[in-house]
Amino acid sequence: VSESTDPNNPGEGWGSGFIISATGVAVTNWHVIEAMSEADVITATTFDGRVFPLAKVLAARKDEDLAVVQFDTLGEKLVPLPLASGSPIGEPVCIIAHPRTNFFNFTQGYISRYFKSRANGARLISVSAEIAGGSSGGPILNHWGEVVGVVSMTESLSANPLGQARTRTQADGQEPENKPTPDHDEDNSDDKEAAPEEENGENAPPNRGAERERIIPSTHQMTMKFGAPAVSVLELLE
Repeated sequence: VSESTDPNNPGEGWGSGFIISATGVAVTNWHVIEAMSEADVITATTFDGRVFPLAKVLAARKDEDLAVVQFDTLGEKLVPLPLASGSPIGEPVCIIAHPRTNFFNFTQGYISRYFKSRANGARLISVSAEIAGGSSGGPILNHWGEVVGVVSMTESLSANPLGQARTRTQADGQEPENKPTPDHDEDNSDDKEAAPEEENGENAPPNRGAERERIIPSTHQMTMKFGAPAVSVLELLE
């Protein structure tokens, strides 16, 4: 929370995280802590409404977007989540996080894959459980309640920048031009060479050209969900 005189910006921000020790050690994203660095007050709020102030950052790793922090539990003992060293691809997982102020939201999915970032070599886990802004730092849990990863980011994928799905590419294997040919025939009534029906017979299918591609409008985008595997948290703790 930060002091603010702007009625449209109350000076509040949030992220997700989870407790890994009874004494208040917690895990979240590095970018969550960085975004809150100018805040006047940073606290952790539990599902039952208890609030604990942030005491300090114990460790952080920017390339894997992880931070281990210490909260002042005010003498209370908290229930920690155990960390799993690994889980197989295809294992069911769930996420409890705060997407877009939907606090303590529960989603389910599967582990899609493990891979390394091309940008910096950071290890990443991909899952299909839904997340959104505010989910950053939330735990990715297996069905035993063990943390197998930490939510970090999303990436929306579409066939092309126009949101259109490509169904056929050039026959010669070359990438099509930036402006794909529409699927409908243009009015070429004055161009005799553009009338294949006359050349091949009226029942012959129109020759649209091997260089053309068929595109269909599409509003669907595949959204990839990424995070750091729990093994990275274990190494950071060491």
